[in-house]
Order: sequence, then C-alpha cells, then structure tokens
Amino acid sequence: MFLLAVLARGIPGWHMDQYVWLYEGETKPIPHSNYYIKSNKFVVDYYKDEELGPAMKGKKVVKLYETKAELYECTEGCGDATQTPVLKKVHEHDIRVNSPLSYKGLSLYQNNYSENVRLLSVKPLLTDSKTGESFGPFELPTSNPPSTYEAGPYKLKLNGYYPDFKLDEQGRPMTNSRDPNNPAFIFAITGPGLPELGETYIYFPMPAANDKALQDQINQSFAKQGLNSGRFGFKVGKMENVSLSQYSTFLNIRVDRAMPYVWTGAGISMIGLIMGFYWQHRRIWLRIDDGRLTLGAHTNKNTYGLRSDIAQALGKTGIEVSAKQLDNRRNTR
Repeated sequence: MFLLAVLARGIPGWHMDQYVWLYEGETKPIPHSNYYIKSNKFVVDYYKDEELGPAMKGKKVVKLYETKAELYECTEGCGDATQTPVLKKVHEHDIRVNSPLSYKGLSLYQNNYSENVRLLSVKPLLTDSKTGESFGPFELPTSNPPSTYEAGPYKLKLNGYYPDFKLDEQGRPMTNSRDPNNPAFIFAITGPGLPELGETYIYFPMPAANDKALQDQINQSFAKQGLNSGRFGFKVGKMENVSLSQYSTFLNIRVDRAMPYVWTGAGISMIGLIMGFYWQHRRIWLRIDDGRLTLGAHTNKNTYGLRSDIAQALGKTGIEVSAKQLDNRRNTR
C-alpha cells in the first residue's frame, strides 16, 4: 500500500506543490484547478525596541506577517481566455506561517513577502477644458480593465491598453511585460458635441513627469491627425482616488490526496516490522510413547527464552530439568 500510495502522487490532481504571488487586491487562478485566490490585504507587524534584545535594538524584526485571503471557485467560463470567469466565494482565512488556508484537500501556506509599491487602480475625472467642467470619477483598474466607462454624459471606450507602456525603436507603442508597471490607456470618447466616432486620447495614470510629457506629446499627435480637438483631459485630484499595494505576498499551494494512504501504508509497515522484530514464532511438539515423553521445539529467534519457558512449564508438572539440558544441538544423548 505504501508503494502504491507513493506512485499515486503522479496521478493528475493528486499532488501539487506550486507557488503564486499576489499584490494586495489582486486575484489569480490557482494552477491546475478551478480555484482562484485573492489577497485582500497584507499585514506586517514588527517587534518594538523594548521587545528586542540589546543586539537587535534599532533593527526591523518581523513579528507577524499574514495574508487576508479569499478563495473562489470558478463556476462558468473557466479556462476560456475569451470569457470573464464567474467566481463564487467558498472560503476565507488569514494565512499566517503554520496557519494555512485549507479547503477540500487544498492548502495555501504563507511562504514569503516582498515590500514594493504597485498602482492597483485610480478614479480619474474627465475634464473639459472648453467648459471647465469635470465629470466622474470612474473606476479604472490597472489590471484587466473593462472595455467601457461612463463619466457624466460621456462614454469612454477602451481602444488600447498597454500594461507596461514603451516605445519600440521605430516609435511604435508596445508593452514591455504583462505586469502593470507603467499602464497606458487609449480611449475613444463619445457624447454631446462630439463626432459620431468620438475623440481619441491616451492616459497615463502614473504620476511620473516623463509619462505626463509623453501623454501630452501623443495627444498632440492625435490632434494633428484629426483624432481629437485637445478638449479633454484626465486628472485624479485627491490621493483617496488612488489605490496602491505596498506588499506582494508569496503563497505555497499544496495538494497531496495520497498522503492518507501513505500514512496508512507506513503504519501497516511499522506494525509488520514490530511483529518481525519483537514477536517470536514458536512451535512445540509433544509425544508420549509407553509412558515416555518426547519433546521438541522450534523458534525463529530467542532460543534461550524458549528453553527457559519450557523448563518452567515442565517444572510445574513435576519434571525438574535445567534450561541448558533442553538444547541437544541435534545430537543424540
């Protein structure tokens, strides 16, 4: 059973040992399953100076770190890149070291974390330089953004999205990676007083000066091509309209459905070993011919114990004999 259980770990779905990292507020699929994991928030607590020894004072020593996680099960559109999966929340848990999230054989352990800032979403206002009005704000996530938005009487259609915007050698827009390190959005704005096809604008939500300069440069290029009038712009305004992640969490995902059988097989093997090492297999033959007693015995181990036990048994019947006399080493006396 032990060997079969070990081999069973090779069956798809019976064993998994994977790692996944998430930013705060991010949801990712768990490999080789219909489950998704979301990190709502990551919490780090450090020891105070008065709690540390003299050699550690003044240093940042982690006391606790945990991921406030939610587990979802995909019910529709699973594994289809053309559809948005429909998720159903099935479990939640604060994952700490030695306190994993466990659900139906799936366990997620806190492995590590990294301190780095990432922009999760912004709530920009659509500004009209012609009237001085502002419309919105509207929610704009930097990962998997929706295709349409509304800001007052205007509708914004996402015509282009570059998670990590960069210009190639020929000056064409491209994305350097799939991670939203420097997101850029190209919108077609339609509404009152605008052409039927709308006006095209690019928006960089990152506050870097280089991005803002590049944004103005590209929008001016669109204006020269007749794609916009330069009337609209975007601004975030307050920091409460910006959602940031300060940490990324690393989780170890484990599935081992064969482990109960491994332990069962190991237990049976241990019982067999105990029986083999500590239990003796004894056989004793008795024969009486015309008042003469013939006795023979055999054991797989501990012959001295067998002779002593037989000598004691014979003594209780009135036959006194020493244990040494019972071993004739297959010689006739």
